[in-house]
Amino acid sequence: TTTGRLPPYGSTGGSGDSNGGARGVKGLEEGTRAIVVDYSFPPGVQGPEHPRPGIRYEGTRRRAYLPDTSEGREVLRLLRVAWERKLIFAIGRSVTTGRENCVVWNGIHHKTSATGGAYGYPDETYLARVKDELKGKGVN
Repeated sequence: TTTGRLPPYGSTGGSGDSNGGARGVKGLEEGTRAIVVDYSFPPGVQGPEHPRPGIRYEGTRRRAYLPDTSEGREVLRLLRVAWERKLIFAIGRSVTTGRENCVVWNGIHHKTSATGGAYGYPDETYLARVKDELKGKGVN
């Protein structure tokens, strides 16, 4: 992945799940709600701070999940700081598709499934690991 800063026009928001409800995070105490974080980037043109200035890049939408616990809310606060500092995403080569000039994750892991799989819950050490990743980027 080539790192670089994104233009200032991406957007992020937090909400209940996509149905407006309070779906939980698998593996946590029954009734624990999920925090849903949505990221959205329109396509654009790379600026001088990017790997290939003047070249178009593909936009993307991403959704991530955190448990609605005190530690999950702390991670959400840290992710907001990382977002404001443009540390969560970069423009580079997609590991998933192999395509170049895409908005890609930039070394701060996110859980993109609330119910299992390689990028989902349960994962007892995720919140501690992501806090370490954020600390490594100067966010604490």
